[in-house]
Amino acid sequence: MVSSEAKRREASLRILLVDDEPDHQLTVGAVLRPLALEMRMVGSGEEALQALAEQTFDVVVLDLRLRQGGGLNLLRRIKALPPRLPVVVLTAYPSFRSRMQAMAAGASAYLTKPYDPNHLRKVVRHVAEHLTPSAPQGPGVPGWGKRSP
Repeated sequence: MVSSEAKRREASLRILLVDDEPDHQLTVGAVLRPLALEMRMVGSGEEALQALAEQTFDVVVLDLRLRQGGGLNLLRRIKALPPRLPVVVLTAYPSFRSRMQAMAAGASAYLTKPYDPNHLRKVVRHVAEHLTPSAPQGPGVPGWGKRSP
């Protein structure tokens, strides 16, 4: 059994989750909840940008296939903002091209759906704790482009 102190230490991240599918939002949110001191879930790029203007986050988890404006465009906009937050990209439609585009746009990790919940938590925690605005991002980062088991 995990002590309440251990749970409190684990739940230390401020996470922004961007997904326009309410069911996916709830599922990914439930997976990441143990890591979250605070979690905000939004369904569009504009809501994400508004959330980033209103509060501070440690990491963004972004569905690559947003209906309005597209996740890749939003990724570029997020990476252009200070501070350059780590962004974990999730996609149910993986391709070599989308992986390379996400990498070029500054994604910290690229994971496919379905994903292993433990792997997703590990990658989110890693990028939030180890990637800073000046840290390298992309293929050298654990989990980059890895298909979840």
